[in-house]
Amino acid sequence: MFQEEFTKLCNLHHCEYTHDSYQVDGEIGSFIHISDHYLKIIHNNITIDITYNLGNSNVAEYNIDICPLLSIPNFKLSTVENIIRLFLNKKSPWKIKCSNPSLLSLIKNELKKSDLTKLANKTAFEPVIKGKMINSTYNINTKFYIGYKYKIESISTILDFHKNLIDILLSKYY
Repeated sequence: MFQEEFTKLCNLHHCEYTHDSYQVDGEIGSFIHISDHYLKIIHNNITIDITYNLGNSNVAEYNIDICPLLSIPNFKLSTVENIIRLFLNKKSPWKIKCSNPSLLSLIKNELKKSDLTKLANKTAFEPVIKGKMINSTYNINTKFYIGYKYKIESISTILDFHKNLIDILLSKYY
């Protein structure tokens, strides 16, 4: 299933896709089948490295490095725990930390436009997205557990959010 979706993405975005499958020893003589999927997509001359690890950790990671002309403020985006959202009657699933009001506003607007909010509201999609300036490179790192419903269908939604985030940062800080 994942392999088919990644192959479609490759055809659409003309990117690199590799896949590794292997087994590791489990408990009591059993084996754990692990499947790693790697995508490398170029968007506006910026590389998006994507890894989906299935079988052991069931975690996906997106990694993006941008070399901006101006310093980009750090941010952290994550979801509010579902149980807390129930008690607080909170409509937005997001908690965002960013000291720059302009970037904070741009991220909030992108979340409203994207289908990421719908995904977080209807599934257990709980990403942690961090943007951090390291020396002269701005790194965006996203990690999330992929044990939620609609994980295959969400791949394009998550990728589109990252592409739009790149566009925002390039337009403002490049």
